[in-house]
Amino acid sequence: MSNIYIQEPPTNGKVIMYTTVGDIEIELWSKETPLACRNFVQLCLEGYYNQTIFHRLAPNFVVQGGDPSGTGFGGESIYGEPFRNEPHSRLRFMRRGLLATANNGDNHSNGSQFFFTLDATPDLQNKHTIFGKAVGTTLFNMLKLGESEIDANERPVYLNKILKTEVVINPFDDIVPRSFASDKPAEAPVDSKAKATKNFGLLSFGEEAEEEEEETEATISEFRTVSKSLHDVVDDPKMSSQSVLSEPIEESTSDELQSVQQRLRKAEAERLDELEAEDAQREATKNATSNSRVDTLRQQALQLQKELTRTKVKDIPLEARTVKAVDAAVVDYKKGMEIYESRRRKAKNKEGDKRDDREATTLAKLKAFQSTLHAVRIDGEESPAVQSQLAADSEGLEEAEEDITGLNWMKGRLSFEAENYKLAKDASTKADDWYELYDPRNPLNKRKREAAKDGGKPKSRRNDEKA
Repeated sequence: MSNIYIQEPPTNGKVIMYTTVGDIEIELWSKETPLACRNFVQLCLEGYYNQTIFHRLAPNFVVQGGDPSGTGFGGESIYGEPFRNEPHSRLRFMRRGLLATANNGDNHSNGSQFFFTLDATPDLQNKHTIFGKAVGTTLFNMLKLGESEIDANERPVYLNKILKTEVVINPFDDIVPRSFASDKPAEAPVDSKAKATKNFGLLSFGEEAEEEEEETEATISEFRTVSKSLHDVVDDPKMSSQSVLSEPIEESTSDELQSVQQRLRKAEAERLDELEAEDAQREATKNATSNSRVDTLRQQALQLQKELTRTKVKDIPLEARTVKAVDAAVVDYKKGMEIYESRRRKAKNKEGDKRDDREATTLAKLKAFQSTLHAVRIDGEESPAVQSQLAADSEGLEEAEEDITGLNWMKGRLSFEAENYKLAKDASTKADDWYELYDPRNPLNKRKREAAKDGGKPKSRRNDEKA
């Protein structure tokens, strides 16, 4: 795995994608794939991916998103048209967690859609642009996207969303997010207050209508004054010309609303409790009825059994019943003990007979051997009774010396010479034999030297003495 990280180039740029399965931290290769990274970063800054879904899931392959329409056929790039692929020799589909652009198979069809790899996908090499990777423990959040159930069209049954995106490290300082018209609130249409102009010249009685209209407007302007009350018209000192100040009606506060809601909830809860209590009581009554019926039948069955037992017992006298029960138990016990004892004796006799026979045979053979051995030798000499047999055996030995038959082997004795074992020498007590002595002036040594010189004939002692 370390070889992969050594092979991949260093990243430059970071984006956090907040999804329904958790945060996903994405690091970008902005130097190796500038087109794809610029497109992705600007769309994230513009909030293009907010509230979009992951519309496609291929288990153990890829999970795809980035389409605002959610169909897989929408989305556009920041360039206004699809842009080309950006293959790189050090970026390969060798593992999970890679972020790449999605296209329709053409090298110039990349838009806003992207996908995460869920496993090694070497078949996609040089067909899509790898521009980022999921890093850290957030990789496991990304893998949760691949655990959803899908239908026949590889669409997840339970859709996961991108809640929002955040650009942590922007590798492109010159990006200016675009403003969309849909972002501005719609202004309410202004009603036209221009007064309509009446053209009375079109009417056959236009002059009369115009005169009546002027009189009507004059009357309206004359009486178009502030309305007066009785206090202003009547000059009565008892009545005050000042208007009465009405106390403002206090609006219900939020506390009152909350108290009302709590009372409603409490009433509803009490109603539900009453219904549950009624259901429980009805169920308990039903169970009690069925249980009482079952108990009644059980008691009737027990009563019948007791009556039958009493009837049978009454027919037999008390003493006979007692004696019969005791005798039957004793007889069964005695029979069982007799069977056990008989089997135990048989097994013991068989084992004893076998053991006794084996021991007797062994002892008989031992006694026969001992008697023969004593008969062959009595106090170290052959007995007269066996001498004839030994003589016959000796004759046979002359013919076949290698084979010893008969009783001759019994005459043999075990005898051996005691060996003088040389014990280890003690260095603290050195005797004469500890040292090797060689005297060159010794006559014996002189003869040996001369014999060696003359060819192996040592001189006699007399010659040595004469010399």
